[in-house]
Amino acid sequence: MDVLDDKSRNLPTLLKNEVLSLCPVNIFQKIDNDVLNDILTNGVPSNKIVDILSQSLLRIIPNIILNKREEAVPLLVSAVLLCNDSSMRDKLLQQLFNLKKKPSESERTLILLG
Repeated sequence: MDVLDDKSRNLPTLLKNEVLSLCPVNIFQKIDNDVLNDILTNGVPSNKIVDILSQSLLRIIPNIILNKREEAVPLLVSAVLLCNDSSMRDKLLQQLFNLKKKPSESERTLILLG
């Protein structure tokens, strides 16, 4: 039983090492290990998922190729609808409206419908 107890105590460390080993870049300097430990031990509450999604979208979308950015529209719209923080919602809406530099009339309509 001692072996099982040792494994269960080390589970967050084992999961963290597994997650970090799958990352293509060295993220030890880029991620707060306390946050990662908390996520791996306690899971992610549903209200935090929206916050994580919103913050990640704002960092990821500017790095997406211009002609593929419209694929992020469903995620942006969902994040806007589910986000409780008004300042984050405004940033997401701004990101939504700035997805395309010169949208055509049909693209404008689709964005506004979203």
